[in-house]
Amino acid sequence: TSKVTTAIRAWPDLLMIRNSDLVYRCMRKPALRRLTGPYEPFPTPFAHCQVRRFDPHMDATIAATGPERPAFRDAARVLTSVLSPLEKRCLIWLAHRMPARINSDHLTALALLAMVGAGLSYWWASINPWAGLLAVNVCLAINWFGDSLDGTLARVRQHQRPRYGFYVDHIVDAFGILFLVAGMSVSGYMSSYVGLGLLVAYFLLWIEIYLATYALGTFRISYFKLGPTELRIILALGNLVLLFHPMATI
Repeated sequence: TSKVTTAIRAWPDLLMIRNSDLVYRCMRKPALRRLTGPYEPFPTPFAHCQVRRFDPHMDATIAATGPERPAFRDAARVLTSVLSPLEKRCLIWLAHRMPARINSDHLTALALLAMVGAGLSYWWASINPWAGLLAVNVCLAINWFGDSLDGTLARVRQHQRPRYGFYVDHIVDAFGILFLVAGMSVSGYMSSYVGLGLLVAYFLLWIEIYLATYALGTFRISYFKLGPTELRIILALGNLVLLFHPMATI
């Protein structure tokens, strides 16, 4: 009797083909076709198939879960800012003394709330400059604590989640800078057009960083000896200058 070959499962890059008691795992090249009819040797497009004995339990597992995800390759971090050696020692010291009930997710949430608070404080500065601008600096310090310490805490405790951490951390950063620049734009100290240009420039820079991370496997955090910590310090100093020189003419 002739054997019947049937496509039993397909994904964008993987085709499972069952021929009676054999299963062929083939990388699909042309568009998927349903294969029926008498058994014939596979043509060239299937020459790269991997053949194994058909196992209904294994087949059910593969059909339910799909192809295995490739292992996540954590990018090498490049941080060459002025304060990075001191900052690294400080963060490790803090991580070892962090209460066990506090985890990385708590610190990430704290960093986001601090940026929301910084944006609201800039708005407050339009009413009460001293209180608002000083509150911004406090929020920037809290943001540094949460944003810089969450990854260090995970590494010290050996609780790394590279996929989750990379995605969540940078989504939070994107929303954080949005809240911060929006607050600056309504504070009266910055034109809304300048704020929009600053936001677009920031996002373009981070798009380039993320693409380079994916393509090269190197996550560069600092440029020209300036990293996120140095930028927070520069912004905080600028807020202090605003207390005494709120207007500038160009």
